[in-house]
Parts: sequence; structure tokens; C-alpha cells
Amino acid sequence: MKKAIIIGGGVAGLCAGIYLGRAGIPCEIYEKNAVVGGNLTAWERRGYTIDNCIHWLTGTREGNSLNDLWHEVGMLGEGVRLTRRHALYESEYEGERIAWLASPMETARAMRALSPADKRRIERLMRTVRYLETVGRRTLRAYLSLPLHLPDLLYYKRKTLHEVASKFKHPLLRLTLTDYIGGEFCALALLFAYSAYTSGNGSVPIGGSRASAKRLEETARRLGCKLHTSTAVTRILYSRGRVCGIVTDTGEEISADYVIAACDPSFTFGELLPEGLMPRAYQKRATNEKAPVFSALQAAFSCDKDKLESFGTRVICAAPLSARGGERLALREFSHEESFAPTGKTVLQTLVFLSEGEALEWIEASKNPQLYQKKKEAAVNSMRESILRAMPSL
Repeated sequence: MKKAIIIGGGVAGLCAGIYLGRAGIPCEIYEKNAVVGGNLTAWERRGYTIDNCIHWLTGTREGNSLNDLWHEVGMLGEGVRLTRRHALYESEYEGERIAWLASPMETARAMRALSPADKRRIERLMRTVRYLETVGRRTLRAYLSLPLHLPDLLYYKRKTLHEVASKFKHPLLRLTLTDYIGGEFCALALLFAYSAYTSGNGSVPIGGSRASAKRLEETARRLGCKLHTSTAVTRILYSRGRVCGIVTDTGEEISADYVIAACDPSFTFGELLPEGLMPRAYQKRATNEKAPVFSALQAAFSCDKDKLESFGTRVICAAPLSARGGERLALREFSHEESFAPTGKTVLQTLVFLSEGEALEWIEASKNPQLYQKKKEAAVNSMRESILRAMPSL
């Protein structure tokens, strides 16, 4: 019987293993970390759970192919509760606030009240969101109305969020367009995310990232997939024009009929295989200097639950912590997760996007424990001061 090996135990690797198991093909997953899940990561600190992945899960509404997939792999299903916050996120600036609400029409109404001068730009924005809601459902109406919305779709596809934001007159509207995912991305990316949320297709599974990863792991094991954690793959064996196995970090050679590299293409074709085998489509993207490369600085705070209002995600003004993040700080509260904190407490997390250069500076600083500690303390103190200015009740 044919045998497959999967490199990487993230969502892609686990799903690949599940579908191979459903097809009756034996497979083994090799994951370099101690637990599987990849980006579906969370960790425990002093009785608190710090969740660093799921802000929303696309595919939570029934009646679409992604929802079907999540049920097939065990991400969603019986016993999995979903929640949807009152807004995808909200932005605050100089005492004013705007929220991206569950209803695009209500969001548009609030934005027009804030800035009547931006009425036409606001209406175009939300008109596109409402159309993208129908695209997700693949209805006849979506196909028939495409010609009417094509100019808007092309406009937002060709513009970055920075470029779209620059056309707005009100400073808070300019900020809110770049607050959530940054300004370098195609504007359509934010509108797709928002339309998933407004259509009910972007909710949050209770239990967060680790619970979701465990459900995928349980499904894979139940279908006979063998998982090897804390085992890195250093090379894919390649002979006579095809792969034939892997080499692990212990030097062990393991043969296989198929190898699925469920990891970053740059690692696959830079470390595991010769670069010359990289497909042209990947080569083109790998040399695309316009593609944003960045990391993030994350911190978590314990708060009294009754002192923190429920808002989901809010972006506030802050002292500059990075060139990319500017003077903005994203806050996320977890009042919907009772198990993430001791009784009477809750978790408030922050995230600051860093440029590639800034991330490398942090990595270099980590080689000096004293310098690293001072750098972390300075950053977290700045975050705390910004939070307390915005939320003095804390």
C-alpha cells in the first residue's frame, strides 16, 4: 500500500492527513514543535490563556464549501459553540470612535454622521462589502450583478489601504481603514474580511486556537494518521526526478511514496529541496519586492473583568512602538472566554506590527538576556501607559 509523509503539523498538514486518512492512505505527520497546530497557537501563563491566532474563522456560516470542509475535518461540528462580537473592530481617535458593525448599513450610517464630507466614499466602500456578502453565497444574483460592481472591485483590488484611506477627509476614517491589517495590503483584503463577518461567515469558535487545533489533531489520529512531534525534517530525499522520502534532524532516513510539504515554500525549496525545483509561480512571488514582510510584537495583560467593557478589538492612540505600527495600538479583550482567566479576571492583549528590520533587531537583542529584558520592559510599559490613558478605569 502507498505511504505518504506530511511535513508540518499546522492546519494545512493536519487537513491533508485527515483527507488521506478518509481515502484510506496511510500517512505520518512530522512536526518540529512539541505540539501540532502551527499558527493555531496559544500558551498558558499563571492561570491565564494567551491566544495568538483566531480573531475570526472564515467559513462558520452553513451553506458554503469551506463550512463543509471545517465539519469534515472536525474544526466545526457538534458541541462547538460560536460567538460573534458586536463589531469586527473599532477605532478610536481624539475622543471619537467608529466601529465596523455587523450591519454594513449601520456602519455606513455612523461613518456618514461622523464625516458627511466623505459620504460618497463611504457608500462606495459599503456597497462593495454588501456585494461581497453575496459572492460568498455563490448566488445567481451575485453573478448577474457582477458587471455593476466590477468597477468598484477593480478599484479596491488595485489600491492599497493606504491609498484608499488617503482619499478620506476625516482623520479617524483614514486611520480606521489601516488600523486592522495595516495599510500595505490590497484594500479588497479588508473588505473581504469584513464581508465574511457581516454575512455571519466569520465567527469565533469558543475555546480559541488550541481547542481548534486539538479537534483537528483528534480527527487525524482517529483516521489512523501517525503524528511525530518535536521531530524536524531537514531534507526531502529526491532521486530520478521524484521524491522518495525524508531525513529527520536525528539523521534517520524514512522512505515514502509521496511527500507533502505543508510548510513555507521558501523553506521547502531553500532547505528541503534544491531551489531549482521551485515552480515558476513561487519564484515570481518570492522575488516580489512589493509584498509586505513583517512580524509583530505581542503582550498580554491581566485585568479586572468588571472594569473592562466588552468591545472585542479596539485600536487606540499610543506612543510609537514601531515604524510600521506608528502611533496606533490594537487591543483585544477575551470576556467571551470564561476559561481563559481566573474568576473575576480577563485577558487584554496587544499587537504591534513590526517591519522586517525591526523584527530582526528584536531577534538580535534576544541574544543578550539583559538587553532583551530591558527592551521588553520598555515596550510593555509604553503599552500599559497608552492603555491606561484610553481606559482609566483599569
